[in-house]
Amino acid sequence: MRAYVLVTTHRQTDNAVPADTLPRISAGSPPPQLLAKVCASSGCPTIYKKDQETLIVQGYALRADQAGLDVPEGEFLVEIPIDLLAAAARSID
Repeated sequence: MRAYVLVTTHRQTDNAVPADTLPRISAGSPPPQLLAKVCASSGCPTIYKKDQETLIVQGYALRADQAGLDVPEGEFLVEIPIDLLAAAARSID
């Protein structure tokens, strides 16, 4: 079973996202808290808690046509293992 996470950000029509348009963590804000990951390296699906209202998801990029979904402008799909999502849910305080 696969989990699809919809991540909202800014997008240009060529799918390139200029670094200066991405949401930023402001100076003085606490760094994102690691909630769960599937391996010991930094190159695998991971979920972070940004603040009390949002999560940051690192996963495998997935095109909407690959998933058979219609994704609105400004949103992207990221695929992560379901076990990762369950582990993150258990870690949220």
